[in-house]
Amino acid sequence: MKPISNKTEISLGKAALIAGLSLLVMVLTTPFAEFSIFPKLIDSKNATITAENIINNKHLFTIAIFLILLTLIADIVASWALYIF
Repeated sequence: MKPISNKTEISLGKAALIAGLSLLVMVLTTPFAEFSIFPKLIDSKNATITAENIINNKHLFTIAIFLILLTLIADIVASWALYIF
């Protein structure tokens, strides 16, 4: 029976590169969604205006959600790569 090896599958250089690229994706996507798109859609004092903004700008809302999901995936990949590294 072969011993299970979870840390030797990938080189340290590749793990570092993957972690760095994942962190770069997070740095680029999160601020764009949080500071550029969501402030245009969300009115913290009026839920009705927020709902209308989301309905009228579905494409912006979809892009923001996609960017947040991309950030989540990049976060998981970076965590994995840093665990290996």
